[in-house]
Amino acid sequence: MTLKQLRFLREVARQSLNISSAAVALHTSQPGVSRQLQELERELGVELLVRRKNRVLALTEAGEAVLLSARRMLDEADNIRLVAEDLRNERGGRRGCERNDAEHDAAVRRRDVRHCQGHEHRKADDGADAGQDEFEPRCAWRNWPPQDEQ
Repeated sequence: MTLKQLRFLREVARQSLNISSAAVALHTSQPGVSRQLQELERELGVELLVRRKNRVLALTEAGEAVLLSARRMLDEADNIRLVAEDLRNERGGRRGCERNDAEHDAAVRRRDVRHCQGHEHRKADDGADAGQDEFEPRCAWRNWPPQDEQ
């Protein structure tokens, strides 16, 4: 099982089970998406999609469960990239938030400042681009990472 296969499954679900639309969104071919999903099903030993001829009609129960886990795994993979970016930029790594990192970072990317009860995220004000707020991915609630570690 690969992250690529999980991304393909997630995108097919996002595109209302339309494999052609998912292929366009993923910048790949429809046969490539179909093949990757079939390989994932073969490896897992369960059908993920209800098919009739060349159409996907629904996700199976197993497909729903795998999709839920795939979304979490892909969020965590995105978080790993964000942590690495933070470390490259010397801003620190993990976030000080009650939610897990994937949920936290997904909320930050959506600019959802209400994602954790009891705290907000600060907007950076370094005066660089006046009139354009840069969203600071640091929790004000726990003030993480500590100022002395920056």
